[in-house]
Amino acid sequence: MTHFRRLIGPLLTATCCLVLTSGATAGCESDDCALYKEPKPASSPTIRIKNARSESIFVNPCDSRFSILKYGVLQLGELSWNMRTCADVLADGQRACCDCAWWIIKEEIVPGGTLELPWTGLIYHAGMMPDACYPGSAQPYEASGEPFECYEADVVKPGEAVHFVFHLHGPAGVPDPFNIERTFVHGSHPTFEVTVD
Repeated sequence: MTHFRRLIGPLLTATCCLVLTSGATAGCESDDCALYKEPKPASSPTIRIKNARSESIFVNPCDSRFSILKYGVLQLGELSWNMRTCADVLADGQRACCDCAWWIIKEEIVPGGTLELPWTGLIYHAGMMPDACYPGSAQPYEASGEPFECYEADVVKPGEAVHFVFHLHGPAGVPDPFNIERTFVHGSHPTFEVTVD
């Protein structure tokens, strides 16, 4: 549905702008931009990662700590520091925030310890809004001339099986990556626990 919306939305906007008056045109553009507002999730569970190993493991808070495999495609379960939702861009006009020293910053999970990660109940994928939807300082194009990507969200329905891929790191930290995969039924429990052994 989202991909269809991205394709047909600008076409509908252009059609409105041809047949309506100049006063109504702005309203048509506004309606088109409203399609990119972030949907409300059915629920927002917590993911608890438990380290059952005899040595520490790490997650990289500068990157997406978990992805979701859906229809054979790996999509984002959370956004990294340099990614923004289209809804965020619509709200404040900012492109990206801050900086993150990914080669230094890491979150340690000691042996027997746990780390809780919130999940919004949404899956994110790259999208591009019509030019008119970028307010303030947010420009619709990169310096290279490429269209600027923001991220759209899809709601995961209750009862839907969700296949998570957790991006973790061994004792050496960021240069020592490995993945753990688990499947949970969304809405079946407020907390999902993942044991790394």
